[in-house]
Amino acid sequence: MSDPQVLPLEKLRMTDVARVGGKNASLGELISQLAAAGVAQPCTAHASPASAFLAARDEAREDDKIVAFGSFLTVADVMQALAARGGREPHG
Repeated sequence: MSDPQVLPLEKLRMTDVARVGGKNASLGELISQLAAAGVAQPCTAHASPASAFLAARDEAREDDKIVAFGSFLTVADVMQALAARGGREPHG
């Protein structure tokens, strides 16, 4: 059976890192621990497993475009673009 394409964070644990990545697994673990301590989750959230991304990428056959696009970006370019859109000067 294949992975569903959307997984509720509250069902994820650290054992799901390989499926959904570290941040999503950590958030799922955090949500479960907070619920156990009586802290309400303010909203629902979901994660997409890596398999969904890979399937979409393969289906779209965009590998070359994704690699080509990312090959000329630098961290400084991204930071400058984010700062400009946020109305701030880029840091250091």
